[in-house]
Amino acid sequence: MNTSLIVQKIFRRVLKAIFRFDDWHTSILDERPYAIDIIKYCNSRSCKDSILEIGCGLADILRGVDYKKKLGFDMDKKVLRGAAFLSTFSRKPKITFQVFQFPEARLEALVDVIIMVNWIFFIEEDILRLNIEKYFRENVKPGGAIIIDTLKDPHYPNHHNIKVLTANLQCKIHKIGNYARQREVWSIEKQAILA
Repeated sequence: MNTSLIVQKIFRRVLKAIFRFDDWHTSILDERPYAIDIIKYCNSRSCKDSILEIGCGLADILRGVDYKKKLGFDMDKKVLRGAAFLSTFSRKPKITFQVFQFPEARLEALVDVIIMVNWIFFIEEDILRLNIEKYFRENVKPGGAIIIDTLKDPHYPNHHNIKVLTANLQCKIHKIGNYARQREVWSIEKQAILA
């Protein structure tokens, strides 16, 4: 491991000690190839006005994307405080953070992209599907997308099927990539309105 990565990992451990968030938030971006590919995918999209991540953690993905308006939602106030601190060092547009409890909280924003990764395997498939459908209809702009991941790793409680999750949607499904632990990252794309 090079010196820069070691310094980043030590810095994450210090942040954890200060803000007291859970240990799994200490992994750095370079340890998560799927997150790097999500950033590349989001930055390659033509409409980059607004993006929202549910379960943003320390907001590594949001700090990496070039969108005008960025919203970071998480259920953990401690990790959001850590994310806000980290974001003060970013030269990119400011991220607005908010405590958000899925699925109880109502999503109000209308955005180009919603990201929901690295936690939905804790959600039962019917609950996840219903919320994806609702977000897709009410919160994703035409031409926008919802990005999710599915895992088949036996250590996780739910193994979602992208076809089941999108069965009731008129959408295009795009696979962003395959990763360790049988993770697949998907973009559920909403058709743009033609002029």
